[in-house]
Amino acid sequence: MQASTPDPRGVAPRPARDPVAVVDLAAGSATDALTELVATLAALPPGTRAVLLRLPSDAAGDRPADEDAVTAWQQALGVVEDLPLPTVALLGDRCTGVAFDLALCCDVRVAPGTVVVRAPTPAAGALPVGGTVARLVRAVGQGVARDLLITGRTVEAPEALAWGLVTRLVPDPVAALELAASLAALSPEALAATKRLALGASQDSFAAGLAAELSLWRTVRAGANAQEGLSAFAEKRDVRFTGPDGR
Repeated sequence: MQASTPDPRGVAPRPARDPVAVVDLAAGSATDALTELVATLAALPPGTRAVLLRLPSDAAGDRPADEDAVTAWQQALGVVEDLPLPTVALLGDRCTGVAFDLALCCDVRVAPGTVVVRAPTPAAGALPVGGTVARLVRAVGQGVARDLLITGRTVEAPEALAWGLVTRLVPDPVAALELAASLAALSPEALAATKRLALGASQDSFAAGLAAELSLWRTVRAGANAQEGLSAFAEKRDVRFTGPDGR
């Protein structure tokens, strides 16, 4: 859903038909919040070119209670990670619970300098689920990931940035919106292809990655936005990339 009221984190409402969709995580249980988030992403308006996902400091910390719920979490978090649009997560002062799970699914994680981060732990004899363990290892490496997952210790902003739990610390949350807007101005085909290659690099062999790269390069290179980029360069003017809807 696009924001319709001012937010205490300082991101103002966005106008209709804006290329950046500002999405808030719903209150309530984590499972319900994920279900609503998936529905919101599926209904993004035409012309959306980037998503700013605002994650509250008081995000729910409940975990799935049965096998069906585990599968639903896996699928919901996968939808967020696989979204072809660039995603920017805006963290609050605390990033725990489902906010932590979702942050790892986003392309860029922006946080205030006061942020503290805590990974889910095997509390009450249950495992962290939804793919978070694999995503955390992929983001920060085995050593740091196992430390955080097993001990459950809280990480403050400088370490969170150094380890890649967050990717940018900003004094003003408006910087996250500006970043999302700058991504929305880029070629959507090139962004989606780059994101697909980056995600695949954690799973595919190097040879398979090269093959995928060549295939995607052919597709992107033949598109209208690639031609626009070449024309703008040759004509020494600003580039004007368009989305699937022509805007």
